[in-house]
Amino acid sequence: MKKLNCLIGAIIKDQNWAVIPFGNTILEPDDQVIIVTIPENASKIREMLEGGPVRTNHIMEE
Repeated sequence: MKKLNCLIGAIIKDQNWAVIPFGNTILEPDDQVIIVTIPENASKIREMLEGGPVRTNHIMEE
């Protein structure tokens, strides 16, 4: 599991979407995540996810 402290997005489980609240969120290894973040946090989140068990579908930066 990875604990992320700086994201807002959506977590997809069994074709259902649940909003990830801003703040502490624990992700399970098979979770598919859509991440929407502000630019200064994007690189930090990418580093946290890189090499981890969480599959990242999309990271959007403005």
